[in-house]
Amino acid sequence: MILFRNRSGIVLKKGIWALVAALVLLLAGFLAGKAIRGGGWSREGFFAPAYSPSAQTVSAERAGALAVAAQSVLPAVVSIETEYEPLQRRSNDAFENFFRDFLGERRSDEYNRKHSVGSGVVISPDGLVLTAEHVVEGASSIFAALPDGRYFQLKLLGDDPLNDVALLKIDGESIPYVALGDSDILVQGEWLIAAGNPFGLMAGDPQPTITAGIVSALMRTIQIDDGQGKKAYHGLIQTDASINPGNSGGPLVNARGELVGINNAIFSTSGGSQGIGFAIPVNTCKSSIESILKNGEVKRGWLGVGVTDMDEGMKQKYRLEGVQGVIVTKVFPQSAAEKAGLLPGQIITSFNGISLKNTRWWNGISMRVTAGQEVVLSVREGGKTQERSFHAPAFLLDSALKNMGIQNMKPLTYEFAIRHNIRPEKGLVLLALNEKGNLYQAGLRKNDVLRVVGGRKIYEEADLEVVLSRLLPGEELELIAERRGYYFKTQIRW
Repeated sequence: MILFRNRSGIVLKKGIWALVAALVLLLAGFLAGKAIRGGGWSREGFFAPAYSPSAQTVSAERAGALAVAAQSVLPAVVSIETEYEPLQRRSNDAFENFFRDFLGERRSDEYNRKHSVGSGVVISPDGLVLTAEHVVEGASSIFAALPDGRYFQLKLLGDDPLNDVALLKIDGESIPYVALGDSDILVQGEWLIAAGNPFGLMAGDPQPTITAGIVSALMRTIQIDDGQGKKAYHGLIQTDASINPGNSGGPLVNARGELVGINNAIFSTSGGSQGIGFAIPVNTCKSSIESILKNGEVKRGWLGVGVTDMDEGMKQKYRLEGVQGVIVTKVFPQSAAEKAGLLPGQIITSFNGISLKNTRWWNGISMRVTAGQEVVLSVREGGKTQERSFHAPAFLLDSALKNMGIQNMKPLTYEFAIRHNIRPEKGLVLLALNEKGNLYQAGLRKNDVLRVVGGRKIYEEADLEVVLSRLLPGEELELIAERRGYYFKTQIRW
């Protein structure tokens, strides 16, 4: 209420009389309402709502598609809490720069154990739970709370760090679950719902939180630094549905209540949601799930094909206006792709039935391919389109090293370090190189020690395998090596 004052600071009389009149009318209305009810005053009677707040059902007209979809998925959303043994270093601790706030990590002083919280979703009646791999990586114990109040310890069945996917199992009965959708038919502008456990709120209230948005973009690539090196994730869904700390691993569903993605990252300058979130497509998850259930692990399928985008000049020169796809730039010798007839210069227009718009689409689909999976490519050459198919073999480190020109290497020993004036830290010593190989051409020589490859510190062969298994043909790879106490940097094209 505002009282107007004249310049001398005295309240105007008209304003006072107006105030008195308003109070009289308010009192009259109150007494009239009491007389009509014929009883004592009650808050419910005075502030009578337009509908009953105790109603348990909502009409479809009032709810809309998103509310109906949310009701179908919410019972299957789980809060995930992980524990890590004291002094145990997680391999992804530098997810702190990108994922720490996203995970909502906390530390328990009572047990001196490290804890983190995230989200997940039940995807089958027998209790399979899907989440992001970084939510549970390195955990000694994993627990899940359901919206109905039940609490379980989860078993990790397997994971796929390459695509940030983990599959767990609840041993329980009558577990609600969500149906799997088809992420390959998503379109920009389509409505989506993100659900999960933001800021660990489900610890005090088991009801999950939902936010809504649209598909902002498809087949996105993001790169993060986990403290041991850079990791690239391909083929992600970008959405403006708010994704906050603790939502990592939670479901992204369409307007029909079908799971289309698993939330795994946000882009933020403040640590909170800024309308740029990313999710792993459910079709990528399906490949990982199938491999885990069948083999207990996920092995990447090696395509052995490098591609690049077609520019407008190339389209005009070869009369390819209206043609979408990628151009083959490299086919690895003796690879399954070479045996299937792929050659540099060919145009690939579809990959396993999915039309290719550019290399982002190629990369996103190729990262789904697991060892032994059939690959079917539509190849355009000479104005005609034919299919080329082959079964992708498993990625093998030995083959990758051979392609780089490494003939022999071994872990760095203290004796070797002293003899060659090398810092006595873990590393890999190059004992023999092919002079026609990429590394030799890039300036590396015998007895050089690999220190950093692709932004990741190299201590043993397993570290090198992590980097190389993520690479796509044609990518540039940065290396740091040590030679007689001096570091030098170089690059090769994979």
